[in-house]
Amino acid sequence: MIENDTFWLSPTPEEPSKGWDAACSRICTWVKLRERTTSRIVFHFNTHWDHVGVISRMKSSELMKSRMMEQLIKTKIEKTEPLMLVTGDFNCLPTSEELQRMYTPLHDSTHDLDISLRYARQEAQARRGPTGTYTGFDLKHDDTIDFCFYQDGWKGARSWRVPLYDVIDTLLPGGYPPSDHRPVGVLVGRGEALTYEEDDFVIVENH
Repeated sequence: MIENDTFWLSPTPEEPSKGWDAACSRICTWVKLRERTTSRIVFHFNTHWDHVGVISRMKSSELMKSRMMEQLIKTKIEKTEPLMLVTGDFNCLPTSEELQRMYTPLHDSTHDLDISLRYARQEAQARRGPTGTYTGFDLKHDDTIDFCFYQDGWKGARSWRVPLYDVIDTLLPGGYPPSDHRPVGVLVGRGEALTYEEDDFVIVENH
């Protein structure tokens, strides 16, 4: 680990605070890692958006992408092209305007950089488990509100692959889920020969 930080999803991100129309204080935590075998830089941003505030979720998207761009600019100066991973409970559906804003590219003309995220499920070569990630503890809900996005490099090149996207549908005795969210496992890597085992995950997002 090289560096890490947490910021609040609000107009005052450096202070513990509740943002815009949010019902709760929400945060994003990120870490900067160096891959041991290749020395490649990897960023992982993890978040939990508000479950009530639509404006808060929209603003959270903008704030997170601006923070990602800050780190991308630093890597351009350092000449270390990174992989960026973004995971979390976004509390909105794939078709919502809030989540669509995560897909909208953010361009920095001064440094010729783009934040252009891809949805790992759409890019995956293999998918396991159900589509829905929210259970509500009773399996009466089946909404997809947990996501993994990624970006390879300064311009979003496609040298990294997603061999597996897995929504893990585990049940406790009696048929009840262990959480109100299903864990999501994503395998991200390079190379045509990349394969996976049953428990082989790079990211595991579990609530």
